[in-house]
Amino acid sequence: MSPVTLKIIIAGDFPDDTMCNWIIHRAGILDLAGQINFQDTTRIELAASGERVLVEALEVACSLGPINAQVHSITSTQIPTPNAFYRQHRQFVRYSCPCPSTQANH
Repeated sequence: MSPVTLKIIIAGDFPDDTMCNWIIHRAGILDLAGQINFQDTTRIELAASGERVLVEALEVACSLGPINAQVHSITSTQIPTPNAFYRQHRQFVRYSCPCPSTQANH
């Protein structure tokens, strides 16, 4: 099977980096490639690539999230799989800046 890539937008309350770190950890468990493209305290946008059932499992897992994150909604759209996701071993990385609340603490 060829990989599928979903753009996933999560809306909710994310007071710090916990949700993004949680997503990266879960994506690693599911052997997904991808990246977090945007994050702030109310929205996270990511692209996840891998076997369809595993990408959808990440989407379902994101609806639960860690204890300090409150997810209000999730939307996903299939997008073309970037070649860069599979140039090396599969990995899930963060390309966005830390949450504004985290920057204020540094």
